[in-house]
Amino acid sequence: MKKIYGFILLSLAAIAMAACEKQSEDQKKGPAADSELLLSTDKVYIQSNGTDAATITLTLAGEPVTEGVTFYDENTNAVIDVTDMKFTATEDGTYSFWASYLTYTSNTITLKAIPMAVPANPTDTDKAGTSFKRRLLVTQFTGTKCPNCPYMITALHDVYNDQAYASRVVHVACHTSWASDFLLDKDIHGFLAVSGAPWLVVDFDKSSKIGVYNNSQDVMNIKWVIDEWYAAQEPMAGIAVNSVISGNTLAVKALVKAAVTDEYRIGAWLMEDNLSAEQSGSSLDWMNTHNNVLRIADSEISAQNFSGYKLGKVNAGGYAEYVFVMDLDPEWKKEDLHLAVFITNGGIVNNAVDCPAGESIGFDYAE
Repeated sequence: MKKIYGFILLSLAAIAMAACEKQSEDQKKGPAADSELLLSTDKVYIQSNGTDAATITLTLAGEPVTEGVTFYDENTNAVIDVTDMKFTATEDGTYSFWASYLTYTSNTITLKAIPMAVPANPTDTDKAGTSFKRRLLVTQFTGTKCPNCPYMITALHDVYNDQAYASRVVHVACHTSWASDFLLDKDIHGFLAVSGAPWLVVDFDKSSKIGVYNNSQDVMNIKWVIDEWYAAQEPMAGIAVNSVISGNTLAVKALVKAAVTDEYRIGAWLMEDNLSAEQSGSSLDWMNTHNNVLRIADSEISAQNFSGYKLGKVNAGGYAEYVFVMDLDPEWKKEDLHLAVFITNGGIVNNAVDCPAGESIGFDYAE
């Protein structure tokens, strides 16, 4: 199973970023933790070079504590060294620990050490701008062993040959666990209330679900759904991405800039192109090459909720940033990997971008 980690940094103004950890929706408690003794860190990702350090803060009833503190490994309860309230690592991995002071015990915090530096923020070329282009996130449910899926593949091919539609969509192909050579051990079907294939769902909105019937109406029906759901929302925020690959690790910094003050969530799905497998139900060679195949769905809140990690409230003109770190299968071709990074509001996708893995894209401002 691929390991996926993430963390969030929130900003209420373009020049001010405040860090907070993403471990779970709720803060994790240490052994018999006292609410008065609080442990925190300025970042949850560090480079495993022995020098990149996370600054650890411990407070008792709001007052800082720096002396007489003992830190313990969460798994073994062994004492660990956090010299001068700085945590470093020389090996990749996950580090969870808690602290004790006098008769108090703290909550547990978790840090991850990765082989590369966390990517820098992508550049914002228009700091005053808040008018963005919008793209739909279209999830296709398909499978190489699905004999009816060529009907959907053919219809989508015709739809996306029209640039007016292709330019408004970030497309993801979710291959079913029962009918494909490219399996994903995640219940995206359950999340979007889909059974079998072929189906399309737009922006995680279950009411948008559409199938195809191998008739002249298929292309028109898909275009109608794209038109309707594109018109249903204005872009509430824009997304910029900076990603770096080191070995078999992909680190992604996503920067979200709000046009509308509201609560947001974020996710990143990794896809691969140019995969070869015979497509059941078709004799056409081009259908044996599969693109946008979903490899990692890094937005999982629970087994059947992939609506993204909490960014919290972001003010109009302000930023929130999030880092995703993904372990890549060595057999995946890095030059064929790309990311769908999306934001949701109220469980529905509001905007999405497509970024090649290891590359960067800036905010796509409306002209």
